[in-house]
Amino acid sequence: MKIKHIIRTVLFVALCISFNSCEDFLEKPDSAGLSKETIFTTMEDAERLLAAAYSTPPWGFPTLQNGAWNYGILNYFSSMASLCDEADNAWKPSFHNPRYNDGLLTANEIYPFREDKWMFEFQAIRSCYLFLENVDQVQEPRPPQAYINMRKAEARAFIAQKYYKLFKRFGGLPWVPGYVELSDEMDYTRMSVAATADSIVMLLDKAIPDLPARHEPGGFGRVNKIAAMAIKARVRLWSASPLYNPADNESYYPSFGQQEILKHSSYDRNRWKVAADATKAAIDAAHAAGYALVNTGNPRQDYRTAVTGFPAIEGSGSNVQATNNTEIIWGTRLYKSYWEGQGSQRVRPYSKNNFAGGVPYVIPLQNLVDLYEMTDGSVQPSNLYDQANPYENLDARFHESILYHNKPFGPYTMDMTPGGDNNPGGGQFFTGYYMHKFFSEDRLTNQIQGNPDSFWPYIRLSELYLNYAEALNEFDFNANRTEILTYLNYVRERAGQPKVENTPQFVNSQEHLRERIFNERAVELAFEEKRYLDLKRLKRGPGQIGGTMYGIAVEGTAASPTFRRVVFEERTFTDKWYLYPIPDNDIQKAPGLVQNPGW
Repeated sequence: MKIKHIIRTVLFVALCISFNSCEDFLEKPDSAGLSKETIFTTMEDAERLLAAAYSTPPWGFPTLQNGAWNYGILNYFSSMASLCDEADNAWKPSFHNPRYNDGLLTANEIYPFREDKWMFEFQAIRSCYLFLENVDQVQEPRPPQAYINMRKAEARAFIAQKYYKLFKRFGGLPWVPGYVELSDEMDYTRMSVAATADSIVMLLDKAIPDLPARHEPGGFGRVNKIAAMAIKARVRLWSASPLYNPADNESYYPSFGQQEILKHSSYDRNRWKVAADATKAAIDAAHAAGYALVNTGNPRQDYRTAVTGFPAIEGSGSNVQATNNTEIIWGTRLYKSYWEGQGSQRVRPYSKNNFAGGVPYVIPLQNLVDLYEMTDGSVQPSNLYDQANPYENLDARFHESILYHNKPFGPYTMDMTPGGDNNPGGGQFFTGYYMHKFFSEDRLTNQIQGNPDSFWPYIRLSELYLNYAEALNEFDFNANRTEILTYLNYVRERAGQPKVENTPQFVNSQEHLRERIFNERAVELAFEEKRYLDLKRLKRGPGQIGGTMYGIAVEGTAASPTFRRVVFEERTFTDKWYLYPIPDNDIQKAPGLVQNPGW
């Protein structure tokens, strides 16, 4: 079944852009000769509909290609990291960031330049519902009912994942209970935050029993039981967090008339326990299924494998080279290259001559670099950049995440000085750094041409450990201190960092651990599309989404450099940014659909 996209209004399920293929093949044969009467005749044909949803999984790599993934565009040559204090984009004058970082995004912005994908999420929801409600019609040869139930569970989990993505970005949502024909009426009333979270969890609870903990070889990329449990835990974590569960019971926009779509009706600390329990259930199920942190005692290699290595079990049938990555719970969108096609993320040195050739444009900010500890667990000293090699004794994860001056990268050594091979010069914006994470030094060293096999590390076990520690700390620090430290230290020690209680600045308090967990999330999950939304979830927009962003000026010569901290950019953030605007076009066409405040 060939998927194509046209602009067409179709009720809330796909208010702006729908899967025209779904419309077409319900009414007439498509290029494969399939019609509404025949699509559910065989399981093979029916699964093509589920495949349409699987073409829209979570994906954090930037892309510029057209076709079936054009709705995967993030911010042109960049990622969500460039929308907060993690990074920026070297081509920002021409493309994405000013809409966000300068506060210029509006509710009538044209796709695909927005980070949120409101309409595209509902496209996938619609395809999944159509599959879910009709797959039992499949005729002979009919697969076992357990197989059909598993695929139906995948569809439910996929619907829930799409709603979770919308929940994070928009608050309380209208709820589409099933596949709706174009002629049917639709209730566009937005549910409360509480009802939205509960509805997502109900979908997941129905899906989880029929999902396998792991898929068979060749099934890499399909949602599994542990992934569904992890999404449930994420929903509960968001529901407990300050954006939706403010301790002072005041939303970020108190003058707005429909507070229930912005927050719970009252603060409840017990929501953190619900989040902790859901996360622990996911962790225990993951351990029982053989998921574990990659931890061979080589912190840098282990971290690299944890993010980019294919699981040996599920990857072995996927035409990729599997590694012993035991912690990827859900890796999405398996492809042979990071951008597959136009603008591939090439494993070449980041030179000024390669900027026009498709290398990544993500340039990390000094703000992120400042968050990495020294190897003894201490914070960076104030005179760090007075040293000839300031980066030498930073956390191993820094060296695997960021390229910096004089860093060996495959057979090359990075030169960020003016006129150096890795300083873009000219009109390009530059922070003094490039993103290293997700890229293969081995391919450079061995002069392997082309692009590495890739996937997006959507759910890793280490994130669940940090989610669990956070939820326990917010619920009851005193009662859970040992458990909090245990799970926080699992992540730290794998990275070669000392236990948090053994670091020089440790303070035995809830407030201190709150900040240490938050900092650990920043460095462990750097560039994994977590921090920007974490900052919103925790209501930390001013100063970290908006505020002063810094870079490093590398001066002198490659052999004798000097380092100077410089202001890179001043960014704008106001409270209305905690939730995105629903597209104005949809507000006008959907009676009763309420816009978020400030837009």
